[in-house]
Amino acid sequence: MKYYIVAIIDLLGQQKNLEELDKQQLIMNNDEQYIRFSELFQKTIGEVQKLRKSFELYIESAFKDRPIPEMPQEQLEMFIEYKKISQQFKPKIKSFSDTLVIYSPISDGKQIFLDSVYIILHSCCSIFTLLLSRNILCRGGIELGIATEIDENEIYGPAINNAHKLETKIAQYPRIVIGKRLIDLLDKLEKNPNDARIDMINKNYANLCKKLIFIDGDGHYALDYLGQEVYNRSKEKIGNLIADIYKGIITNIESLKQTYETNLYMKYLCLLYYFYSRMDLWNDYVK
Repeated sequence: MKYYIVAIIDLLGQQKNLEELDKQQLIMNNDEQYIRFSELFQKTIGEVQKLRKSFELYIESAFKDRPIPEMPQEQLEMFIEYKKISQQFKPKIKSFSDTLVIYSPISDGKQIFLDSVYIILHSCCSIFTLLLSRNILCRGGIELGIATEIDENEIYGPAINNAHKLETKIAQYPRIVIGKRLIDLLDKLEKNPNDARIDMINKNYANLCKKLIFIDGDGHYALDYLGQEVYNRSKEKIGNLIADIYKGIITNIESLKQTYETNLYMKYLCLLYYFYSRMDLWNDYVK
């Protein structure tokens, strides 16, 4: 049993598509119905497959090109050793139905390593934005807890339950909520007075992680997927998506007014509120 970070990401609106897909396969008697079945297949199973593949690519890239924390030149040698040791903590991905679970241990039993935490947080920011650009909503939870890997791609323990509670009970609308245990750990490591090299590296990573998190209007911590840190590091990669995301949010809000889908309408309003709160950063991309 070790301490793990676990992220659970759930695609919203997939249940309706799955139910229609199930009905459609029973009446697939002509080309038109087959085409409709194929379209629904891509909107459900196809999107989950794309999401998993995108996550794998983001994590692979982020793990390979992990940012070098700010530190004196003499500490860089220790950082190289830190990266070698933390290779064993490369995040893994498991999917079932319309849900993804991303997880990684954060300790070898003796020492905490935070770079996998940063990679998971940053990858979730990128994926959230990518999904919005495809007009797909998601919500999630990220938290720490005890867990163990009982198979190559299967994790079991309270860590899963902790993240699942955040996703199902707290998130409510399209956002990824960050648990208090993770926040407390980041605060503790950022304020660690020890000047050992590995402590200094974790201190810098804790600072980077906190830059990807903000306090939402209801007081819960959430992933700041369009915040200053994402803008600084990823504006060239995702800047061209921002205008389409904004237009998509507005279009959906106007459409939902006509169909009286209050629950979904409120989800998009919450998205729009967050988007407006970050508009100063991305204004040049929206014009």
